[in-house]
Amino acid sequence: MAEGWSQEEWENKRRLVLFRKQQTGSVLTVSFKPVSVAERPPHSICISCIWWEEKQACYVTSVDTIHLLEQLLAAPNRFGVDEKNRIRRNLEGFRPATVSKARAESEEFFKVIMGFGNPKPRNIEKDVKVFHWKDLAAALYKIISKYSASTTTLMTPTTSPHVATTSQSRTWEAYSVAEGYHPSQAGSGHSHNPVYGGGAYGEGAPRA
Repeated sequence: MAEGWSQEEWENKRRLVLFRKQQTGSVLTVSFKPVSVAERPPHSICISCIWWEEKQACYVTSVDTIHLLEQLLAAPNRFGVDEKNRIRRNLEGFRPATVSKARAESEEFFKVIMGFGNPKPRNIEKDVKVFHWKDLAAALYKIISKYSASTTTLMTPTTSPHVATTSQSRTWEAYSVAEGYHPSQAGSGHSHNPVYGGGAYGEGAPRA
């Protein structure tokens, strides 16, 4: 997602990424591709890949990450407050950066994030945590796998990674999560049995 940006995307400092999901038995396949604002379908699953100029890297906000997980795991239901907090604790293992207008090193990036229109990658105008975009696949795998009773859950590419440089030929990329994911476990606000170790979902130190 960090390559082949259009001139408009560079000027806006973000690329919109459209996701879609499909479940066949115990396999959840998540596909994604870049999309322009004009091409974004209504009510679609869409988040922002944001360019941080000072760090020369792409990032995704924690707000967008949790929104994406909610759409993949709980929709049409919503995560409860406790569920969101458990997810945030587990994502700490990916060492998010805090973007604040009160910090000189992130003040400009804070303005960039707050200036985006719909779909907005934040809720209200306050400090926001961001993750390296390159860590998103691992973060999704970590959280989704915690909704499985199986220790053999895998996320593997199902297509050769490819992002074309023009909107006309941009193609879908996909990852699959297999072996035991049950969507009925999501969105209830209750703890679930984790893949890793004992205790309720979210307990213990975050694992990267």
